[in-house]
Amino acid sequence: MATLPDQARQLRLPSSFRGGSARGAAKDSQSDIFKAKALLGYAPIVAFEDRLEETAAWYRTSTTTA
Repeated sequence: MATLPDQARQLRLPSSFRGGSARGAAKDSQSDIFKAKALLGYAPIVAFEDRLEETAAWYRTSTTTA
C-alpha cells in the first residue's frame, strides 16, 4: 500500500499560480497550532492524515470526466 505522501504526489495537482506569490500570501508560511494547544487547550477532532485522504478522494471524483 502506498504511503500518504506517495498518494499525494500521484494526484498531480495543477499549480494555482506560477512564479511570485499570490497577493496577500505569506512568503514561506509554516502554520503551527502550538500556541492554540498551549494557551487554549485546542486539540483537532480530525487527524490531518484523515482529512488529507478525504480531500484527495474528493479531488479524484471531482476531476473525473463522465
